[in-house]
Amino acid sequence: MLINENKKIIFVTPYKTGSHSLGATIKGSRMVGHQHGTYTILKNRFPDLYNDVIENYTKYFVVRNPWSHAVSHYMHCIEKKQRPELFKPDYPEHKKNILKDFNSFVKSNFYKPQSQITFNDNLFVYDLAIKFEKLNEEMEKLCSELNIEYKKWNQNTGTDSKKEYFFGYEYPDDYRTMYDEESIDVVRQKSENEIKIFGYKFN
Repeated sequence: MLINENKKIIFVTPYKTGSHSLGATIKGSRMVGHQHGTYTILKNRFPDLYNDVIENYTKYFVVRNPWSHAVSHYMHCIEKKQRPELFKPDYPEHKKNILKDFNSFVKSNFYKPQSQITFNDNLFVYDLAIKFEKLNEEMEKLCSELNIEYKKWNQNTGTDSKKEYFFGYEYPDDYRTMYDEESIDVVRQKSENEIKIFGYKFN
């Protein structure tokens, strides 16, 4: 979670929704509890701060197209810099096999849908949602409203040519090429709140 105690704002940032960029943009902010923490974690670790947040803070969270999010999360998991243990001799072969296949990944515990951090948390609450797809625009507007110097972030969709992925994979130009009917439906079921509330489609 990203918090700015001076401006009385807090952000819940699921995996692969720009948490590092938010931290760089919102000057004077800090991570509290965990980069991808929940309100339950906040209450358990910092009960006084949690009470203050619930009563006095504007509560944001970032949401992303679930199908795009799943592909980004998958490529993050097989990026050599992020998961060097994949090619170690003692790494379990069955886990490696799950990561070789995108369909297997989205059905496994490796995949962490956004709802795991947000809607599936019993204490989750928000005032405003920021769409990842318009993060620059929405953050510029928010910084203006809060009188914070705005620093445009460089959106990184995973296509950076310097990144290397296991299994000889390359980041797809179009996330939809990763899917078949089964994986489309798996992500739909795991992300029903994001799809229903924010109108996301597989397109």
